[in-house]
Amino acid sequence: MNAIIAWFAENKVAANLLMVFVVVAGIISLQDTRKEILPNISLDLITISVPYPGASPEDVEKSVLNRIESAIYDLEGIKSLSSKATEHLGVLTLEIAYGHDSKHLLNEIKARVDGIGTFPADVERPIVREISVRNMVAYIVISGDADERSLKNLAAQIQEDLTTKPNISQVSLASSRPYEIAIEVSEASLQRYGMSFLEVANAVRQSSVDLPTGVIKTAQGNVSVKAKGQVYWGEDFEDIVIRALPDGAQVLVRDVATVLDGFKEGVSLSEFNGRPAVALSVYRVGDQNILDVSRELHDYVKNPTTYIPEGIHLDVWQDSSVYFKSRMDLLSENAISGLALVFIILLLFLRAQLSFWVSLGIPISFMGAFMLLPHFDGSLNMISLFAFILVLGIVVDDAIIVGENVFTKHREGIGGVRGAILGAQEVQKPVIFSVITTIIAFAPLIMLPGPEGKLMKVIPIVVICTLIFSLIESLLVLPSHVSGISSDEFDRFPVIGAVQRKFSLGLEKFVSRIYSPFLEVCLRWRYTTLFGFIGVLIIALSLMASGWLKVVFFSTIEADTASATISFAQNTTPEAVRDGIKRVERAALNLKDELRNETGHEQILNVFTAFTSDTAGRIVLEMAPSENRKLSGQKITRRWEDGVGDIRDVV
Repeated sequence: MNAIIAWFAENKVAANLLMVFVVVAGIISLQDTRKEILPNISLDLITISVPYPGASPEDVEKSVLNRIESAIYDLEGIKSLSSKATEHLGVLTLEIAYGHDSKHLLNEIKARVDGIGTFPADVERPIVREISVRNMVAYIVISGDADERSLKNLAAQIQEDLTTKPNISQVSLASSRPYEIAIEVSEASLQRYGMSFLEVANAVRQSSVDLPTGVIKTAQGNVSVKAKGQVYWGEDFEDIVIRALPDGAQVLVRDVATVLDGFKEGVSLSEFNGRPAVALSVYRVGDQNILDVSRELHDYVKNPTTYIPEGIHLDVWQDSSVYFKSRMDLLSENAISGLALVFIILLLFLRAQLSFWVSLGIPISFMGAFMLLPHFDGSLNMISLFAFILVLGIVVDDAIIVGENVFTKHREGIGGVRGAILGAQEVQKPVIFSVITTIIAFAPLIMLPGPEGKLMKVIPIVVICTLIFSLIESLLVLPSHVSGISSDEFDRFPVIGAVQRKFSLGLEKFVSRIYSPFLEVCLRWRYTTLFGFIGVLIIALSLMASGWLKVVFFSTIEADTASATISFAQNTTPEAVRDGIKRVERAALNLKDELRNETGHEQILNVFTAFTSDTAGRIVLEMAPSENRKLSGQKITRRWEDGVGDIRDVV
């Protein structure tokens, strides 16, 4: 290692080329690195969803969930299994044991579930899928005074437009009722024609279907023949023939039933700031950049290519790129302030040139980490940005040690390249081992099991890469740069030199009058000192063990959103459900106006209401960013609760 340090110190061109290579490669890699809120990971969860129209929770559990559990319980790789039965739907959630192949287990579960032949006739096909993190960027909300079909048709056009954009690939419809054609059969009409309900159902089932009828083989190729009879519109269902009478007349569906071509009953249309609304979820896919997707969305909302009728509003809601930008800004501010602080503190005691080159180790180390991050399938996300902020405080320590020791050699009369080489070689072992011990402390995080381990793996990768390049910069690049520093103890600039003399004198007084005497006492009573620190350690550990010092995985941080989820009893009427949810929404909208009048600024930006089921709903408040709010999120939430009051039949 001594020879390598000496070679780079003597060959400034090589040292500068190494530095330039790391910086340029880091900048290029930074442009191409995937940017997202959270990394794409599997949550080690598999869900089995089974729709059972018209069934009660008890029927769903007895006829569906219990049979699936019996079929799959003995499969190897299932850590735990839980089930939930609701009206019309049963859901099983399986946690995959650590180390098992999720794809193989998924295929085995599909085979077992598909092999169950004892489900009731009305049970729909089970949906088996693995749960993974989907990187949603934002919602586009289409709202205004229009009927539900018009809003949904407009949303479909916007969805098609968005997917043609170069930076947007996945857009799905959210918070919208599914289309439904309901055929309400009249019992009196059935009796008049002497029919049964089953006859009507069979006629509809047999008439609304596409059937393959065979293949015509010709010299030019094969032609598939299909009888197309699938019906999609209400008026077409009305014309389906149920029975042909002896006199040649026909009994049609319209003669015995009322056909309703609309939306699923029970769930109401969502609302945005009190207006009927439909929302589109926009996702980041593959290597797409969250910032590019967000920019594309905002550009589209400002200049939509689809005709937007008067009175219809387009809004970008819950844009997650805002949080990404905030974390990036925080990293940039901390890096700049850290670099400035290091430069200023070193300038108080060392030469300005030395302070500059030592401080430059921060951006060089970060660029090296940016260069390697994509090779570990890493990305710039909220977790990796946290890791960069975390390592910021320790990244320049080795450069300070090397730079200060080189400066000491110069003051001792060993100047130039010789002093730089000796200064770096003297401290190389403690510097290397200090970096290695830090790497060892973070390395076990790479092997954490489960979804949490996959999520946190990027932290040690970022820390280790940054520390490695910090070590390279301090031992191979820095000696070459500081070899030409003057051996004068203080800076040549009069003002800087005077400040350095003052601080140097103050430091010497502190060492001679306070630190040295205290150190002598500690060494004289070394066992007392040792046991004293052990006692402090025991007290600190006992504070955690006794519960005095609270331990949480993630601390509570005030968010910019607040939500209320409301669930009613199963026998609650649709009118009562809607009135209760609307009451919570009105309280939020009234609070929005009150806070605007009180503060003169928008404290609540948007209110989104979603009717999630026949008996439940969710209202979400989007508040102004915390730095722009006059009131805390807790106070706003408390005033919202006070404005709602008590609601009957809420469970």
